[in-house]
Amino acid sequence: MKQACTFALLAIILLQWLLLAYVLTQQHLKDELSLLNDRKDFAPLVEKANSIKPSSLELKQQHDDDNDKPNKFDGVAATLILKSPKWFQRRLTVMVQNVLNSIPPTWAVQIFLADHAQAKDGINVVNRGLQRLINSNPRVILTNIPTELWSKKQRPKLLLTDSWIWEHMIADNVFLFSGNGAVCANSHSVMEDFTSLDYVGIPWWRYDRVGGDGSTHSFRNRLAILDALRYTTEGISGSNNGKPYDGNEREDIFY
Repeated sequence: MKQACTFALLAIILLQWLLLAYVLTQQHLKDELSLLNDRKDFAPLVEKANSIKPSSLELKQQHDDDNDKPNKFDGVAATLILKSPKWFQRRLTVMVQNVLNSIPPTWAVQIFLADHAQAKDGINVVNRGLQRLINSNPRVILTNIPTELWSKKQRPKLLLTDSWIWEHMIADNVFLFSGNGAVCANSHSVMEDFTSLDYVGIPWWRYDRVGGDGSTHSFRNRLAILDALRYTTEGISGSNNGKPYDGNEREDIFY
């Protein structure tokens, strides 16, 4: 009698286990069907995302667009992407996002891109996130550096002392930035605090702390920089006694 009760109890446990397994299997199948239906809804979006090719970056190139005209934005945070090594390029997405989150909503980010395969790979291959940001955010603007200019001037200090760069800045208030630093979102100061000045660099110890170091981050007035370049090239009142930049010193010291 005792043995019969044991078998009966085991049979009940087995039936309960089978019933539970059946219920769980049916629920799993139901969830799978629901997931498949959801995927159908997202299929066009996935297909669109997969259709974006690296060359699509050039479609966002704004050089001759209305965005390339000064004063469309109140200010611009600008940077140069040249043929830097990959270990440096890996910070580009975070670098741009840091600045984009720190500037006023009426400012834009402008990227000057060198006509060099390594520079373009820095966006197309190394920083897909930055590529998507350029293609989707109207406040992130790409400006290609002309081949002729790039072939002659392939260093930041040479480009930043060429009038072409400053003529193609999309705003008069310019914040130059690079990957050798970051903007503190908790700062007591904001970008607009510096727009009345022609030049502000980060603190340095040389030159009695006058002027400021502009090698990584600096505020500059586009029109003042163009006036300085015009003066060093033409001299006072077109006297041709100016002293153009010769490349032997840092561009921030030259200004």
